[in-house]
Amino acid sequence: MAHNDRNQDATVYMGNLDERVTDSLIWELMVQAVDVHLPKDRVTQSNQGYGFCEFQTEEDADYAIKVMNMVKLYGKPIRINKASQDKKSMDFGANLFIGNLDPDVDEKLIYDTFAAFGRLVQPPKIGRDPETGRSKSYAFVNYDSFEASDAAIEAMNGQYLGQKIINVNYAFKKDGKGERHGSAAERLLAAQAKKNMPNGGVGTVPPAPASMPNRRFADATMNEKEGNHRQDDNQTVVQDREVAFTAKINNVRPMINILKSINMRSRAQCTINSNGIIFSVEEAGCMVAHAFIKRSQFSRFEFRPIVHDGGGEEEEEEEEEEEEGGGEMGFGLHLETLIECLGLFLGPSSSTSSAGTGLTGGPTVFNSTTMASGGGMYSNLSVYRGATMARMAYDGPGSDFELMLEDNGVVSVCRLVTFEPQELPDLGFGLYEVIQQAIIKSEWMMEMFNEFDQTSEFVSIAMSNTAPFLRIQTIGDNGSAEMAYSQGEEIMDKFYCRAEQENRYKLSLLGRAKVALQLSTKTKLSINERGILSMELMIPTEAEVSFVTFMFAPLLMMQD
Repeated sequence: MAHNDRNQDATVYMGNLDERVTDSLIWELMVQAVDVHLPKDRVTQSNQGYGFCEFQTEEDADYAIKVMNMVKLYGKPIRINKASQDKKSMDFGANLFIGNLDPDVDEKLIYDTFAAFGRLVQPPKIGRDPETGRSKSYAFVNYDSFEASDAAIEAMNGQYLGQKIINVNYAFKKDGKGERHGSAAERLLAAQAKKNMPNGGVGTVPPAPASMPNRRFADATMNEKEGNHRQDDNQTVVQDREVAFTAKINNVRPMINILKSINMRSRAQCTINSNGIIFSVEEAGCMVAHAFIKRSQFSRFEFRPIVHDGGGEEEEEEEEEEEEGGGEMGFGLHLETLIECLGLFLGPSSSTSSAGTGLTGGPTVFNSTTMASGGGMYSNLSVYRGATMARMAYDGPGSDFELMLEDNGVVSVCRLVTFEPQELPDLGFGLYEVIQQAIIKSEWMMEMFNEFDQTSEFVSIAMSNTAPFLRIQTIGDNGSAEMAYSQGEEIMDKFYCRAEQENRYKLSLLGRAKVALQLSTKTKLSINERGILSMELMIPTEAEVSFVTFMFAPLLMMQD
């Protein structure tokens, strides 16, 4: 495509490219692109360290900048910005100095943190030793407006970034005799300069929006489906949808462990709300398991429930609920495939499929699985044992659940097909009063499970106000096995019994909790008046604890 024919507003510039980056690799990463151009060296035919990528719409280009800027390819962070961006015309002086920087903080982390306040004119610059490449513990960021730089100072000065409290202030001017940027005169000149730009500066460098449309991995036909199209060259985008959900988690291992603890059915229900994500499975209408990944376990979590047009009281109530932080979205997905995707870089120990061959279980679509690191192209990723970072996105009913994984400069992009949410069986645990409860160390519960006669059909659980306070028993072909616990023993942290009751539960269903028991430290057993059993397991992660809950209907209720 000729340069003059290129839509500059929908074209991004890519810099700091390793010489091994090829056109095909960029096509794999920028799957919504309509044209890729990497100028080549006439002798070696390798790229010259930069290139251009044109998208179908300007919003696609903006989202590519947000997602892919500073991502490492072959160990080098690539720089992505609008090709139409005139950097000199936008150097208004909204330049910040970041001091006391943690040596482990890199350009990507600075970009992800400070881009939240506005558009960065250029990638962050960390002061580095020219010989060792080590950080000198300071950096610079340059915004396109003083509103953005003021907001960044107010929010980030004195806050932790990595393991150290950073100092954020306006940078000193070059040859400014100790004068800092951000003066009243500089702000006045910036305001006048913007007025002289086309459209008053609007459109030349669009401000960083609160969220980007979830189009990073969309099919080429998504514009027609969503009504996002151009009628002519002068027509702007007709419809601009917000992303319903985006999140980032710095290490996928804890999330994988949590999901493995309920990985007993091919399909799981996923519910997203302002507090986090809940994955749920059920079996035979008599057991329901929930794995809750709290919002605080993500380094970034943005949730905006989709509000459908149509008016009426119901829609107004939904909007009010969402403004107050409520609302939720649900969908179904293949749980095993999600675990395999998250464990793509962790080797066979956490994924049942080989990373090099792709995933075949379930209707999962991979738009790209792109590997690029300092050691070359790899098809076997089991050598990676670092912390895998994952970005997630979901754009509402009918869209895919999307993942972008990064580990040691290797990037993999996955799309998981979602399904209409199915209603989980309501066992009615919360409808009746809890009459029995015990908090017990999980290692003792695990020992008890190992002692069970697996030929037994049921497990009997009884609590009493007299010794033995907690009794768990099985009866099978090999006889009976019974475990009894007293309050005086150190294995129980809490015991409560308002009414004595003995209930039986199907052993094969209780066995579904064994993986969660192995990961947990404590287990809370709660039984309500109808005999419904709630087993809540506390699973420690890197920063805090997560909870997995199993609920079981008693045999009498199952027979009814």
